[in-house]
Amino acid sequence: MIICRLVLLLIFIFTVSQLHAQDSAFIVNKRLITQTDGLPDRNLFCGVQDKYGFIWLGTRSGLCRYDGHHFIFFTTQNNGLRGTAILSLIPDDSTGIIIAYIRPGSSILPDTVLDVIDIKTLSVKPIDRYYPHLPFHESDIRNISTEAGRPVEFFTPSLSYNYTYTHKAGFQKKAIVGKGLFKGWNSAEHIDQEMAHKADSHLNRSIVLREDSTLIRFYLDNLSLHIPGKGYIIQYRLPWAASHDFLFLDYGGKLWPIDSAGRQAGEFKKRLVSRWCTIKFYSWYCIYPDSNLDAAVIEQADNSVVLYSAGTGFITLFRKEENIHVSSYFTDRQGAYWLCTSTGLYKVEIKRRIFECHFTRASPCFAFNNSARGIYADDSLFAVSLFDAPVIIYNKGDTQLLTGEQNFAIVKMDNNLWLSGWSLRKYDIKKRQIYFMHRIGMSEIWSMFPISDQKLLLGATAGLAIYNIATGELTRVAKNYEVQPRFIYKIFRNSSQELMAVAENGLFVLSENGDVIDCYNNSAPDKNRQLPCRSIYDVYEDKQGIYWIVSNLEGLYRWDREHHTFQQFGVTSGLLSTIIYTIQEDNYNNLWLGTDYGLARLNKETGVITNYTMEDGIADNEFNRSSSFKDQKGVLYFGGANGITSFNPADLANKKVLKTYPFVLLDFQSYDNRKGGLKDVTSAVIAGETVRMQESGNSCNLSYILLDYDSREHRYAYKVEDFDKDWIYTAEDHIRVSNLPPGRYKLRLKAQLPDGQWSEQQIVVNLQIIPAFYKTGWFIATSLICVVLVIILIFKIRLRLLKTKNEHLEKIVNEKTGELKVALNEQKAMLQEIHHRVKNNLQFIQAMIAMQINAAKNENDQRVLMDINRRINAMTLVHEMMYNRDHLESISIKMYITELVEKLQHLIDDQRHPIQFEMSIDNVNLDVNSCLALGMITTELLSNSIKHAFYQTDKPLITLHLVRKATVGKIVYSIKDNGTGFDENKKNEGLGMRLVDIFSRQLRGKYSIRNEGGCVFEFTFQSVAG
Repeated sequence: MIICRLVLLLIFIFTVSQLHAQDSAFIVNKRLITQTDGLPDRNLFCGVQDKYGFIWLGTRSGLCRYDGHHFIFFTTQNNGLRGTAILSLIPDDSTGIIIAYIRPGSSILPDTVLDVIDIKTLSVKPIDRYYPHLPFHESDIRNISTEAGRPVEFFTPSLSYNYTYTHKAGFQKKAIVGKGLFKGWNSAEHIDQEMAHKADSHLNRSIVLREDSTLIRFYLDNLSLHIPGKGYIIQYRLPWAASHDFLFLDYGGKLWPIDSAGRQAGEFKKRLVSRWCTIKFYSWYCIYPDSNLDAAVIEQADNSVVLYSAGTGFITLFRKEENIHVSSYFTDRQGAYWLCTSTGLYKVEIKRRIFECHFTRASPCFAFNNSARGIYADDSLFAVSLFDAPVIIYNKGDTQLLTGEQNFAIVKMDNNLWLSGWSLRKYDIKKRQIYFMHRIGMSEIWSMFPISDQKLLLGATAGLAIYNIATGELTRVAKNYEVQPRFIYKIFRNSSQELMAVAENGLFVLSENGDVIDCYNNSAPDKNRQLPCRSIYDVYEDKQGIYWIVSNLEGLYRWDREHHTFQQFGVTSGLLSTIIYTIQEDNYNNLWLGTDYGLARLNKETGVITNYTMEDGIADNEFNRSSSFKDQKGVLYFGGANGITSFNPADLANKKVLKTYPFVLLDFQSYDNRKGGLKDVTSAVIAGETVRMQESGNSCNLSYILLDYDSREHRYAYKVEDFDKDWIYTAEDHIRVSNLPPGRYKLRLKAQLPDGQWSEQQIVVNLQIIPAFYKTGWFIATSLICVVLVIILIFKIRLRLLKTKNEHLEKIVNEKTGELKVALNEQKAMLQEIHHRVKNNLQFIQAMIAMQINAAKNENDQRVLMDINRRINAMTLVHEMMYNRDHLESISIKMYITELVEKLQHLIDDQRHPIQFEMSIDNVNLDVNSCLALGMITTELLSNSIKHAFYQTDKPLITLHLVRKATVGKIVYSIKDNGTGFDENKKNEGLGMRLVDIFSRQLRGKYSIRNEGGCVFEFTFQSVAG
């Protein structure tokens, strides 16, 4: 087989020929990171992204880690690196990155010293200490390689074995010779002897390996390209050579040199084979495949740099005059390319172009100021109002420039385009002529709407007007409404065919004559007509009758007009800006918003917002008011500060994959009360442990980063669950949380992604605030127990003291009680004796009166003496009862009256008919004085009845009734007879009635005497118990 000559030259020609055709289909965003950004050294040799998302860079003076904002530099002095210039970084499948150094005094040869840095602890150890079961010495290693998804491979030819390493399986042997080699190659010396000799003597590398019929390595500081169907081109250079030499290896195992006259043997369609861990050779032509085998950076002979991948083809990254020299490159998880160069670190992002840009500053747009306003497009023409001049673009490429004044709105009616600015003009599409129609005296016209074939409604800065096309007359309207519309950006009919004007100061409902009949704004007196936003830029009604209001600084509002409810979308919802100028809806249930920072897409069903910026290919990040359009095919147009951005939403419907970026915790420090300062607990937090802090002075400082490596301003949010009601938003990459009350909490943090969405991945930190010891349950319980014990002790001591005192007092009381009992008995005996003597004396008086009655001859004298005797008898009975009772304080009135009635029975003996007594007496105790008074009243009344009431009565009856009314504290005592009654004219003349009156007053009672079938005496007095 004859190999075609000039292989590499043909590659170069093919590359250049494809650049112009394919570069326009992609957007290349480049960002240079240099020492001014904090990069420790501008000369970079290698780089890699670790499993956490951090970027690690090998420089000529040490190792550094990059998180998008900060660099951490590792050196020999501070971190124990055993070398300075780092040749390669090889990550394992766990937390180790192997560091290979350049041999001192050489610019290309590797050293035999290898270190490993643990990306979790950031500690550096020699390779044999990091891998304690290393089956070989580091001096046996000739090279190390790794590919995506494959183990780390250590090349140790002197041991007749290579080794692979994974964290799970450890080190595994892999044979160098024998099964797996190409046919005819039984050992390394079967390779071209001369070349092998040179390679062994100067580079000490001459191994070719094969696995599963695929060449995976050739070790001569080489880079390999696969020619499908043919074989492999192997690039290498000997130390003394000024340029690279090339070998060709076919599938049959034949290997021979290729000179500069060779030809290409095939096309580059498959993946490019990974290179070894080497630095860049300063040569005429170098190829740098990436570690994932998906692409290659090619530095061409003229010093220009291109990128090749199967998806993009060849794309120019740097022109030759930029003089960029690439040492190596790698791709991150998001598909960005990172180029290590002699001038710094380049981040390169390549995106397929979706948006089409028109009339930008980079294109011949024929306008001094290409800020766009009005837009119209259909199958036959494309018209746009630039700030300086409307430009009409026909579909055949015929362009017509209409010079004149500043321009705003464009409306098509029949075969005419109506153009507005400070005046109204008409453009005849067929004749391609423009005609001046009217000078507007109400400032610039922002919007136009045909309300009939002959009437055009104009919305201007100063209000509304109707232009009559037939007569050419302009009429101001809506002048008499209390709220005058200002800056009218849009006029449209809603689904109910209402005519509506979108003004900056509200949404106005218009009549067909243009008069305002209703208004919705922020200051409407009717709550059902109040809008939440102060400044409106655009309003759109969708097919469901929902209104979408875009505003200045307040974001987007969803307005259910029927129920008058609102839902707001802002930065926290995913928008990059709350200044929104215009809105359109596509055919896929998405709303498109032109903001002052990019183009936003809101899916109405999911509420997900996706943002597009200049990095995605739009013309400019800042769009304009009243500058958007949707054509009949569904293509959307948005005008901005730099021309027009157009696109077909079908190209974007559900096609943009939301990228995920690592969101990591960088540092966490909590306050340690014992040390009186902050303590680093980052490792514990990352491991998921709970951070415990005392209540007194609890605080923690933490820093975090979203590893998207974007230069934009990042936004974060955090919330302490069960403490904060809502998320707290911040642009800082660090926060401090302090003064939490005792309890368990979860501190949550989230980051806003470049497209405006909030990351699903959150940083969650478990916090426990330990209360002060005096607030803990055990302390409170112990304190309560102690208090209870103290109370019990005090109570017992008090009881003992009280018992002693009571015993003493009881002794005294007993003594005094004994004395009092003696005195009481003496007094009782004395009282009984007094009552006895009084009774005896009264009885003696009664006896004397009885003798006097017997001796008296006059009946009148006898009656007087008998009355006196009865009265003395009542008093005697009281003293007799007191003498015969043990308790001298009171007398039972029932017993007293009963005995008193019995004593009076002798008065009845002389009567012709015996007197019956009926008594109903409550058992009430009264004192001596009350009983005596009541007895005297009873005696007088009964004597009076017996003597005078029954002369004409056959069956005399006297009823005595005494009842105690406890509710009112009164005693009611009544005496009634069935005699002849009494003479009311003489009822108070006798001595007896005077005595009744005296004793009634003594008891502080009231009495009454009346005739009611006899004489009735009723007496009521206060109940005073004895």
